[in-house]
Amino acid sequence: MQTPLRPLAAVAVLLLTTACATGPRTEPAHTGTLTTLSGLEFQTPVAWTTRTPSSSMRVAEFLVPAGAAEVPLVVYYFGPDSAGSLEANIERWLGQIEPEGGQSARAVASLDRVERNGLVVHHVDVAGTYVAETRPGSGEFLNQPNQRLLAAIVETDAGPYYVKVVGAQEAVARLEPSYRAFLGSMRAGALDATQAGELHP
Repeated sequence: MQTPLRPLAAVAVLLLTTACATGPRTEPAHTGTLTTLSGLEFQTPVAWTTRTPSSSMRVAEFLVPAGAAEVPLVVYYFGPDSAGSLEANIERWLGQIEPEGGQSARAVASLDRVERNGLVVHHVDVAGTYVAETRPGSGEFLNQPNQRLLAAIVETDAGPYYVKVVGAQEAVARLEPSYRAFLGSMRAGALDATQAGELHP
């Protein structure tokens, strides 16, 4: 005669059978909108607000929650070879910030390079007074103290994309986790030969 399973043993068998039948379950890292560009895909965090890009050089534009504030984040694309070298773009961003104490922006900036999901991503993180031109070629410059610039150059088969966010240091510190998650969602995508922009970030 077959001995009946004890209650605890029966539960264990049921759990094991269910696990074998369904396999492991994982939660998605990002739950926002999937965006597909030439050579690049990314997921926008669900709390971000998508805006219509305000110029042709901007392929995506968002408002990122940062406590009580919202800070603009822009993704730029200028074609495969239209925006200068990697180092020239990093120098341009560093030149938009004047750190306190008279130090050079390069001396205080955090710069790194990461390879993931078929992409190479170069990060720039620097704080100080934001002194960028009000618009490219205008000859007029901003003077906004206590700012922080987070930016990235994302190398793809379609050419580099440029991600940039600038805001008050406290606000940028609040949005940094979602910014990092946004960059972490990026992966190589299919090419689209019709996509291109102009000018510089």
